[in-house]
Amino acid sequence: MAFDDIVRNPHFRDVSNRPVQRGNSYPKQRPPHEPMSPQGRARRVRCTQYFWLDMPVAFTGTLGEQKQAATLPKNFPLLIRGAWSDLTDPRVQLTNNSTGVPLSTLQVPLLTLAGNTDLVHPLLFWRRPFLLKANTSLRGSFLNDGDEDAGDVVFFCERPDLDFEVPVIETASYELLLELGLDGVASSTGNTQTQQVEYDLLIYGALSTSIGITAQFTDTRLNQAWSSDELPIGAFAGVVGNPQPIVYYSTPYFLPRNTSIKVKFTNNADDPETGKFISFICERILQ
Repeated sequence: MAFDDIVRNPHFRDVSNRPVQRGNSYPKQRPPHEPMSPQGRARRVRCTQYFWLDMPVAFTGTLGEQKQAATLPKNFPLLIRGAWSDLTDPRVQLTNNSTGVPLSTLQVPLLTLAGNTDLVHPLLFWRRPFLLKANTSLRGSFLNDGDEDAGDVVFFCERPDLDFEVPVIETASYELLLELGLDGVASSTGNTQTQQVEYDLLIYGALSTSIGITAQFTDTRLNQAWSSDELPIGAFAGVVGNPQPIVYYSTPYFLPRNTSIKVKFTNNADDPETGKFISFICERILQ
């Protein structure tokens, strides 16, 4: 067996000073690193379609209450990479509805499974991804250990049925701005989209200056929505004021030239915002 084959083995432990290379299944809390191509030669970047899968939890602010919740089945497989939640105190036991197999022995603290906007890692990546087959769902059994009201657990997923590779020779850093233009009116709705640019883009993450809207993003290329409905903005992006204000995704998202990302949104009911924007952290493909 060649040395290169050995070090790619996930069970190989490198005892030298060189870092061990980790596969895509490991969590990435920092921006994904794409190596530079040899001059004039293309590297192949794996890209995928994102999907945020929602599990709403109907708490009523009662200490000790038990609630059941579930995701909606989708007609495509989902590779769950991690999760975000606007809840912090509950305990939960997740179960794969198709097999009846739980993901823990008992109810465990939610923060072992999901990040939160107020934490350094608002999107918590799992040690290993979990494959949720098409037309199946996750069920959650929740215990309210605090007095929290209703909230959401949102699973960040990739669609393995839509994986593809993009050949890349040269890239440059780039940011794609989405101006929200919020009007300061409670619960007002609207939609807007990014400008179309003449470059293919690789999207790596996002930051939002809004902290209170709910949003649904759609890629205009294939009219593919990133979620079934509007979700809290913290599920999609880091927010200003967070210890780590950028949420980085697990793999790059490919946005072809002359297409855009549009957003449908609802302003916060209790503390409506004015203006605000979302910035997507990208590379533009030069060749």
